[in-house]
Amino acid sequence: MAQLCQWCETAHGRRVSLTTMWKTLGRLGLTLKKTVCAAEQQRPDIAQSRHA
Repeated sequence: MAQLCQWCETAHGRRVSLTTMWKTLGRLGLTLKKTVCAAEQQRPDIAQSRHA
């Protein structure tokens, strides 16, 4: 999230807080989803449960 705030400042010249970024993404209906760690992606049981 901090990287998005930095990008906004770099690209648009506007500094925004983390709270502002969270609220904006929420209003847009965007979410940040956790991903499986690289080591876990190779496990068949993890891959099967994620596929289901």
